[in-house]
Amino acid sequence: MIDTGRFFWSRVITLVVIALLTFEASSVLAFDPAGPPPQKTMEWTCRFLGSGRMSSASFQDATIWEAAEFLSTYIPPSYNVTYSVDDTLDDTTRHISLDLKDPTFFEVVAEIARQSETDVLISTGQVTFKKRSAAKATKSK
Repeated sequence: MIDTGRFFWSRVITLVVIALLTFEASSVLAFDPAGPPPQKTMEWTCRFLGSGRMSSASFQDATIWEAAEFLSTYIPPSYNVTYSVDDTLDDTTRHISLDLKDPTFFEVVAEIARQSETDVLISTGQVTFKKRSAAKATKSK
């Protein structure tokens, strides 16, 4: 004879374990690539920045380095543009706050550059935030 109480609880425990494992892995499963990583060209980089979208970009009082890291961790590196901050940029006083819904990567990069008063250098597979040149920094708005 089958002990139905014991059978029931073993099924419940099994389902709870599966649910917990699935919940823990959900962040890993959030990005589902359509194929192998792309060959990063200038055309691909510009297309990615202009058409790639985030569900939201939201953070408060981040430094430029934290904002670049946020962009870098959104998609696995082999499918993403590399975001970096130039070594000559040493300003830690400016803080960036974003609350954008469904923005393109380019919109997020532009807003980070605007708030941090930096220039953006786009090269093959990479976006670099650089110290704004003196001529641009002194222009009146």
